[in-house]
Amino acid sequence: MEERGFKKLIVWKRMQEFVLLVYQLTEGFPKSEMFGLQGQMRRAVVSILSNFVEGYLKRSIKEKQLYLERSQTSLQEL
Repeated sequence: MEERGFKKLIVWKRMQEFVLLVYQLTEGFPKSEMFGLQGQMRRAVVSILSNFVEGYLKRSIKEKQLYLERSQTSLQEL
């Protein structure tokens, strides 16, 4: 797989938009939530994207599946 090929995928672009949306939505959270819900949501949304990319770059189907499942699990956390 081409290392940067994932950036051409529509799903990659939509995930980037989703990350920005979650960051914008959580900006208005109280400062007391910085390390609580706000932080958890931001970590989860970044994890969705990073696990997708990691899976895309793996060679074996089994490894790809593992990372895509991790990405899905992070999505479910939201």
